Amino acid sequence: MVDRPPNVWRSAHVATCVLRPDGRGHNDEELPDPRARAAPPRRVTVAAAADLQFALAEVDAAFTRAHPDITVSATYGSSGAFYAQIMNGAPYDVFLSADEAYPQRLVQAGLAEGPAAFRYSRGRLALWVPKGSALALGRLGMREFDLASDADLVFVLPDEEASELVFWTRVAERLMSMVSAYTGQGTIFAIDTRLRPDGREGALVQTESAYKSYFAERAEAWEGITYMKARAVAGDLERATAFLKELQRVDWRRYGQSARSRSRLAQMRRRIEKEQGAENPLKAGRGGYYDIDFALMYLRLKGAGIFYRALNTPARINVIEETGHLDRQDAAFLRDAATFYRAVDHGLRVITGQAAGTLPRGGPQLAMLTELVSRWTPEHLHDEPIEFELAHIRERTRDFFERLFGP
Repeated sequence: MVDRPPNVWRSAHVATCVLRPDGRGHNDEELPDPRARAAPPRRVTVAAAADLQFALAEVDAAFTRAHPDITVSATYGSSGAFYAQIMNGAPYDVFLSADEAYPQRLVQAGLAEGPAAFRYSRGRLALWVPKGSALALGRLGMREFDLASDADLVFVLPDEEASELVFWTRVAERLMSMVSAYTGQGTIFAIDTRLRPDGREGALVQTESAYKSYFAERAEAWEGITYMKARAVAGDLERATAFLKELQRVDWRRYGQSARSRSRLAQMRRRIEKEQGAENPLKAGRGGYYDIDFALMYLRLKGAGIFYRALNTPARINVIEETGHLDRQDAAFLRDAATFYRAVDHGLRVITGQAAGTLPRGGPQLAMLTELVSRWTPEHLHDEPIEFELAHIRERTRDFFERLFGP
């Protein structure tokens, strides 16, 4: 039997309201005397949050036994979707919402009876994880998660729990749906699981042995290096960390002790520049942030015999310098360049609400970005107009990249 300890995700208030059949609101004084009301309807339609389906089945059965002359017809779905439908005239009698804000808004709009709206439960939404783990890669893995970032996640199951693979695949799918679903209050964040073995064609949840086999035999160099920027975020964290250490040993034996990774990474970087550089020069263009990232990936692979639990970009630079693969002057510049690029990227996300690959052409947005970057960077990185600073950093970044990956 698989061990399924819960990790609490968040608390939730669930509330209900009785909807006005005529769509008109009234205050407490206008409510008719309940004793004077007509006989109850023979059919009651209920709009209920999807996670109430199992509990409501028991409530429905008990209600039917007590009131055999009344039929309850329940529809399950998103609370936000039901709210929108009711606002547009959907003919429900009772609304059971997973978010108490929706019934409150319906009362304010005069579409539900105020005295009949109440909180019927306060619960917790729990994420159940196995002894296996969820691993975060990319920005989330490096603790550099930002506005509008995707969460790069993969799910790993211990070999001894392989019989539960189908169950935990459903759990992972449910988690992804909950976190990335669009609601009336927006979404938490998008999840990308394509960094798992075989990408989108591979199974969503895979065993430890499946991962080890893939990285030992078929993974590309960039895939192995990507997992050097991974960390455990759920499940058995100690076991997951040990698992990542094992994967790193596999990568080091396959790529770190040979020169193959150098040429393959250089080819991949140039292909990205050709395909994405014009549209996204800050990251993918000549001298962009990807020059730094690919250089650090290669240098990190050379020292992959040493394992580190989690490293953001400045920490990666420090480790590579301390292991002798980067001289002091280059390390100082890369720290500055990475800081500048991240400040610009974060500023653009704050201003536009999304990742952007180019500087604003001028006007208020460029002025705002300049002000934000000046707050987040040392003075020597904003002592001239931001366009000039960017041009200088791009040139020096490409010079370093060519020295490392050149012929």
